[in-house]
Amino acid sequence: MQLFEFALDKGWEFYQTWAVHIPPHRGDKRLPDLLVAPPDSPEFDENQAYGHGTLLVVEITSSDNRTDDLQVKPAEYARAGVPIMLIVDDFSAPRSVTLLSDPRDGEYRSMAKVDEGEQVKLPEPFGVVLDTGLIFR
Repeated sequence: MQLFEFALDKGWEFYQTWAVHIPPHRGDKRLPDLLVAPPDSPEFDENQAYGHGTLLVVEITSSDNRTDDLQVKPAEYARAGVPIMLIVDDFSAPRSVTLLSDPRDGEYRSMAKVDEGEQVKLPEPFGVVLDTGLIFR
């Protein structure tokens, strides 16, 4: 919700049923919990975006997928060229949000992890500060 008005003003769109193509194989994809992309984002096919055409993916951990969300998906999204990834970890103690950005050579070069209640600033093209306390409400 903190991103809604900002993204709306930019003309960006939110997706919960759009996958990100993970190269190099045709059938490899991930379906993030939330994807933000411009409306003219290049599409791999009608249900998949190219990572480099997205703006942000968000993964929310669950007891079943926590290891994938923290270890496997960041490498895949970086390989796909997704510029910014947020991981909302409801199972860490304390709960936390991890911001990953600057994907190069199959990994994110920048990482910031903050505990619930702290603020995290998204890099450009967002440039906005998120209150993580509101994320966990």
